Amino acid sequence: MIGLDAAGNTNYHLAYADKVRMVGLSYDAAIGPFSTGFEASYRRNTALASSTGPVAGDLAGREGARGDTLHLIANVQKGLTPTSFYDAGFAIAELAYTKRLKTRSKAEMYAGVNNAAACPGGDKWTGCATDDSASIALYVAPQWLQVMPGVDLDMPMYAQYGLYGNSATAAGGNNQGSLLYTLGLHALVQQKYHVTLQYNGFHGHHSGGLTSGPAGNFYTAGNGLSFLNDRNWVSLTFSTAF
Repeated sequence: MIGLDAAGNTNYHLAYADKVRMVGLSYDAAIGPFSTGFEASYRRNTALASSTGPVAGDLAGREGARGDTLHLIANVQKGLTPTSFYDAGFAIAELAYTKRLKTRSKAEMYAGVNNAAACPGGDKWTGCATDDSASIALYVAPQWLQVMPGVDLDMPMYAQYGLYGNSATAAGGNNQGSLLYTLGLHALVQQKYHVTLQYNGFHGHHSGGLTSGPAGNFYTAGNGLSFLNDRNWVSLTFSTAF
């Protein structure tokens, strides 16, 4: 958070939402070849998406907006049937939904749509939070067993997309139109060594043009991951256990 002290000097600090209360339930079931899961939770007085700087009513900027939210998650997992293309593997799909039920404090700092003081853009396409939001994620990993003695390969592929709205909670996840995806190749050697080569990509809805800055070109306005639209990258990792 950014605030002002009594002398009008700017200060910067981290704010952690304490005394949050949560009630939740989860249910798992097997339906034919599918493994399914469902989770629901209610969070009371949790941290909401908030302005990072002082706004009218909270010049000190000590803490962001607080409120009550509802969270729903449903997922399904299935093993992949062996084909001539791969030997085994699995796929997981997940749907997530969040709803803001009530703002309890610091409403003036809630970075929601139509609150120009806390979210100057004013709408969801410039990053302002909405009361409802939903996203979907898919993970698929075909496997090739013993491609050479002691080596199993798999190809993890992941994509997460914001279907509707922007999460009302702080750091709540994908915004509408934002896409996060990865494509990799993973080798398990002697059941001990892991080597992964992975391509990581991003895309977000942008509503402004490109401008230049010290760190290069960037979009002047957008939603979610728009600031990473040209920041795709490749990673190579090695790990083991001992």
